[in-house]
Amino acid sequence: MSFYSYLKKLKDSNNTAVPVASLLESPNYTVDTKCPNHPPFPEAICTKCQPSAIILRQQPFRMVDHVEIASPKIVDEFLAGWRGSGFQRFGWLIGKYETYTDQVPLGIKAVVEYIYEPPQDGSIDGFQLIETEFENGIDPRHFAIFKDMNLEIVGMIYTDLIDDGSGTGKVLERRSKETFFISSPEILFIAHQQALHPFKLPIDPSKKFSSRFVTVVISGESEGGIGLKAYQVSESAVAMEEAHLIAATMDPSKMLVRSVDDGIEGDEKPLYIPQVFYKFKNEYGFEVQKAADPLFPVEYLLVNLSEGIPLQPKPLLKAPLSFPNPLLHPNSSNLVDYFKDILNSSPKELAASDFLSNMNLLLFLSQNGLIANESERSFLCQSVTCSDSNSLAMFIEQSETWKRIMTAVSETVARNFDNSESTWNCLHCTFVNEKSFIPHITGLIA
Repeated sequence: MSFYSYLKKLKDSNNTAVPVASLLESPNYTVDTKCPNHPPFPEAICTKCQPSAIILRQQPFRMVDHVEIASPKIVDEFLAGWRGSGFQRFGWLIGKYETYTDQVPLGIKAVVEYIYEPPQDGSIDGFQLIETEFENGIDPRHFAIFKDMNLEIVGMIYTDLIDDGSGTGKVLERRSKETFFISSPEILFIAHQQALHPFKLPIDPSKKFSSRFVTVVISGESEGGIGLKAYQVSESAVAMEEAHLIAATMDPSKMLVRSVDDGIEGDEKPLYIPQVFYKFKNEYGFEVQKAADPLFPVEYLLVNLSEGIPLQPKPLLKAPLSFPNPLLHPNSSNLVDYFKDILNSSPKELAASDFLSNMNLLLFLSQNGLIANESERSFLCQSVTCSDSNSLAMFIEQSETWKRIMTAVSETVARNFDNSESTWNCLHCTFVNEKSFIPHITGLIA
């Protein structure tokens, strides 16, 4: 059931005088080192400070019920990286949370408006995120754009695609009920990310419970097509990962319960491993309990979500043309190519064309300092968010920054079309430039 339905059920089955927030307690599988009855673990331990045995069962609720990709173009542009290289790709899902009550009672959906690809090294069988000075690999200037547009990180997405070699564009099916849906290493990765993105309860903002962070996997389907599947992992998975109780195995469908002799890299503290059980129905239909000795199926830690793209998409960003990802292609010529065919448009025509409603364009302008003024940037982003063509036209007419950018683009386009000379002289120095060099945009960026 949806989280708010679960919350309502908890409230109805308990004393109404008890605050609802107090009914929500996340599991904790670590030893209490502040027990007053004895020296801290590992010198001593008692039944009060040691965690109880863990009994795994399907989580009865999900924090997010549905993942909606606002437009098929969003996924197509993300897949272009895989199609061009054959290497797996990773991205942060940028969007917002909305109600989903037309499909699920008291439901919540994550609406994805953009996929942000942080610095990464891809390979045929995986990817590795490159550590940067920025949190999540997101440039703060880019994050400011998301904030101005009332967007946030709602999850992550990555590919697991292998071409079948037929030359038809079909891919291999690697994930199914006969193999696995999410592997044990992925479970640990997802659990770690959910722990980093906790959900603050609206009824009590000081209290955090579970997470709304979603994961979307793009993989092959039975007929060779490409499909999307959305998941979360359970609270138990997050708690077990935080307590270092579980580890990945060579069998992707199985999770390993660590032993007390296992060490944690970089941590000399000994582990306390409580007993782990999981329940299932046997061939006679009776529910039985089995010890994880030491393996158990990863499905006990998974929470399935629905996913899809609306039949009539209404994305926040409506640009008719694509603009290259500024992280992957930080080239000033992209700006010239993007605007060259609409330079003679009036401010109202340009505003109505939705050319400015492009996240990669906005990130490029911010990343290169072309629109560095905070109030101008916020005004532009909010006008795009509200699809307010009147405000956009006002920005185009009145912003001196924007006029300088478009003047530089116009002069560069004119110069590229002028075939009378193969070189030109810089107005600010004695350098003789080749025809292909783009001076004005580069000067603005510098």
